[in-house]
Amino acid sequence: MGMPTLKEWERDGFACKDCGRETVLEIHSSDATHPGGVRCSVCKLHNGFLRKEKNIDKRPMIKPGKRQQVWEAWGNRCVHCGLSLDELQALGVMRTVQHAPPYCVVKTDESLLPYCDWCQQDSTTAMKRRTALLKRITKPSTRKALENLYNSIEINNTNEYDS
Repeated sequence: MGMPTLKEWERDGFACKDCGRETVLEIHSSDATHPGGVRCSVCKLHNGFLRKEKNIDKRPMIKPGKRQQVWEAWGNRCVHCGLSLDELQALGVMRTVQHAPPYCVVKTDESLLPYCDWCQQDSTTAMKRRTALLKRITKPSTRKALENLYNSIEINNTNEYDS
């Protein structure tokens, strides 16, 4: 069944998966994006993470067989690095699919591309960097600082050519 949600845990309780006791489980490491992990109050071992009530902003699970269809449609190769299915299996690298454009933009699973796990991680990291950069650039204080920097560079370059 997996871990309960916070409401289920408060309502039904939960036995420790390690010591088996029906004990008070402690919630730890809770933040705004996740309800937190659960630790047994007796044996102090981590039991897992509570499930979220809803994943409103998250994409739904990719349907079974869809990943295989996408890989076959693209010749069983990662579209980013070009490694074949056999090469990926020999290297122990998992196959994934990537939304292109991202799911948060199109809200559909129709535009999937075959990516190996390595390329998927690289792509995700690059997207997070771009998003963070765009957030910084759109702040008025950052825009003003960039304009001042650009203007100072332009003035310095102009002075070099005037000599």
